[in-house]
Amino acid sequence: MQPNGTLQSKVAARNRRQRMRASELRERAGRGRYVRQRVAQRKIKGSRAKLRKQVERSKRRARQAQMKSRRSGERAQEQAKSARARAHDARRRAARESERVRRSRRTRG
Repeated sequence: MQPNGTLQSKVAARNRRQRMRASELRERAGRGRYVRQRVAQRKIKGSRAKLRKQVERSKRRARQAQMKSRRSGERAQEQAKSARARAHDARRRAARESERVRRSRRTRG
């Protein structure tokens, strides 16, 4: 049989190694948790930045569409105004021409 001292020292050494290993594993798990949290936070931050860019792009496109629509409306109004002015000028020219023709017939006759 082995003397008691040797068995107890072996058991104590094994317990010490197990405690140290358990402590190391707990520490490693804790570090891993913080790393995972940091990675998750980084992903969330990236996702928020991506969404912010999408919102900015969407708002910019909406503003551009609004400006384009406004410009188009203004252009249409300008064209209509110009068309009315041309029609008015054409009527005046036609009236003048018919008046000139009438006068020339009177002077001949």
